[in-house]
Amino acid sequence: MLNKFRLQFKFTLLLSVLFLASTGLSALLISGQVQDRASQQVVDRAMTLMETISSVRDYTSQKIQPLLAEKIETKEEFVAESVPAYSAREVFERLRQKMGYEDFFYKEAALNPTNLRDLANEFETSLVERFRQQQDIPKLFGFQTIAGKQLFYVSRPLRMTDPSCLRCHSTPDAAPKSHLKTYGNERGFNWKLNDVVAAQTLYMPSDRIVQSYQHQFLIAFGAFVGIFALIILVLNLLLTRSVIQPLHPIAKIANALNQENADIKDEDLQKLNRFIQRRDEMGQLARSFRHLATSIWARETSLKQQLEMLHQEVLNARSPDETVGTQSQVQALLAKAKVIRSALKVNSTHSQS
Repeated sequence: MLNKFRLQFKFTLLLSVLFLASTGLSALLISGQVQDRASQQVVDRAMTLMETISSVRDYTSQKIQPLLAEKIETKEEFVAESVPAYSAREVFERLRQKMGYEDFFYKEAALNPTNLRDLANEFETSLVERFRQQQDIPKLFGFQTIAGKQLFYVSRPLRMTDPSCLRCHSTPDAAPKSHLKTYGNERGFNWKLNDVVAAQTLYMPSDRIVQSYQHQFLIAFGAFVGIFALIILVLNLLLTRSVIQPLHPIAKIANALNQENADIKDEDLQKLNRFIQRRDEMGQLARSFRHLATSIWARETSLKQQLEMLHQEVLNARSPDETVGTQSQVQALLAKAKVIRSALKVNSTHSQS
């Protein structure tokens, strides 16, 4: 079916099919890579926030707790500001009041927390259990639907590494009276040093991931499509200039030689002459074909002239015998001409193919 179309059309069609196939395949590859990169960028941003929160915890534990230690022992009400988790949560709540962080949530989800607002839900419980079972996991992240909203979460294990924390979390007997009065003696105890006691988890809207992904995907995919389209355009132009244009006069001359009355036009020869000076394969083909075409045309022209002369002699014959002899010569020459013409047509057919 494609044989009836021109070479340039078939080559353009082939490049178009290749372009569409490559575009589809590249879209799949780029999509996966860009999504991973967008997720990693958000994870890096979340980890920066987590490190900031951890710094608040460390500052509270190292600087604030010693200052409030006496009040914790003497006051009837427990001083919550001395608890690293409380300080971290309060600092983050103030961050949420800033533009762009309204939909961020931070939680130190524990299975046995002192404050019930830190109690892990079913999903967060699975995170804590996984951190306990697989000690080498530094963090977990992904998408999770909570309260009907799809959120992106980043979570890492929170271990009991500060021995001073055991003052309030080992046994009720060791805890300050103010702590027991505020929180009771049923929650937040029996923690052990170096155990994973909570999952430090940060939630953020998933549309941030989607927007970042879409933006990066459009840039990467647009760049690929633009570069590939430019390559196809350049290839098409090179094919047209290097192959298609030289073949046009060759095909026209070959077709003319294959006709009953061969007639090569000067304009076709002029077009062919433009490519003779080239040193590549098409230039060599143009030179060889021009030599072959002019030779065939010259022989055809010479044959026509001989036939015309014989025809004229027949018309000018005076006697029947002379006419018969001349006619015999004409018939013999016509037979010879027929053989020559058949050979010439074979040559022209080969040159055209």
